[in-house]
Amino acid sequence: MPTDTVLRPPCSPAPGTVPPPAWLEDLVDHLPAACFPGTHDDLVAALLRQHAPSHLLWHLSVLPRTRRFESADELLAHLGQPPASVATVSVPT
Repeated sequence: MPTDTVLRPPCSPAPGTVPPPAWLEDLVDHLPAACFPGTHDDLVAALLRQHAPSHLLWHLSVLPRTRRFESADELLAHLGQPPASVATVSVPT
């Protein structure tokens, strides 16, 4: 078998991509578009109104309290995720 052949289960991500963290999808699902623009406190309040899981509040704890996020894409960028929700990395062959 050549060294660049990798066996993957059928549901694995495409080569060269890293799936977004599972909590990121939950965060986007629980934050309504109406909460943007918003500060940390606005986003936390929106999550509480949506009865979001507590781990999402924990992930937002790293946000600066006074910064105003204009969109979900800006929020994702600040949390270290590209707006497309998928980071690409090079895979050595």
